[in-house]
Amino acid sequence: FGHHEGLVLHLGHGGHGSHVRCVEAEVVDDEVVKLYETISYASSYYCGVNIYYTNDKVTSKDIDNKLAFNMALNAMINDGENSVDNPTNIKAEDMDKKIDSILGKDYEYTHGNYSECPAYPYNEETREYEFKGAECGGTCGPGIVKKIVKAVRLGDNLDIYVRVLFDKYDDKLSYYSDYDRTKLIDLNRDYYSSPIINDEDYFKGGLYKLRFEKENNNMIFVSSELVKD
Repeated sequence: FGHHEGLVLHLGHGGHGSHVRCVEAEVVDDEVVKLYETISYASSYYCGVNIYYTNDKVTSKDIDNKLAFNMALNAMINDGENSVDNPTNIKAEDMDKKIDSILGKDYEYTHGNYSECPAYPYNEETREYEFKGAECGGTCGPGIVKKIVKAVRLGDNLDIYVRVLFDKYDDKLSYYSDYDRTKLIDLNRDYYSSPIINDEDYFKGGLYKLRFEKENNNMIFVSSELVKD
């Protein structure tokens, strides 16, 4: 995808319109990558976050408080607000601000115990998440495979398009273009019969649009949905 620019006409009351600039962004743009990674990775979710890629539209309201907390915690570490090497307690108000910056001020969040590894139990008296240790780990088997293929800025909004290959293991690992695993993708295989995924193979996967909108100088996650292409 190259860099393209255009105008989209939005009609208001009485048919009067306003122009919104539509600009295709680079898929490696820092903001595009950061927004995608913020909702795709979370502490305690070692194999990534994949709730956005189903047959149904997913909105920020579909994200439970446990995932919201762990996304925010991971973002705090990545943004230098907390440290893996020297973790500190987290004030409730700081967690609220971080979650608001990711999911918006209308997201309903209730403080509680949402993280076992690293352990951050919530102390209601001090209104802090208290760090209690992080000796943990896990392994991940094959999972769905994703790749950002396009990003479009529409005014203050940003749409990130992601191709997804869905895994299924019967007698061998295979990938499908749909969530229900009914449309098999023909892939080359190596000596051990493991699928080889080349760049062009990603375009055989399902296409999803992740929508982010600007709110209080933050780009918040709004929704994810399957795109018919």
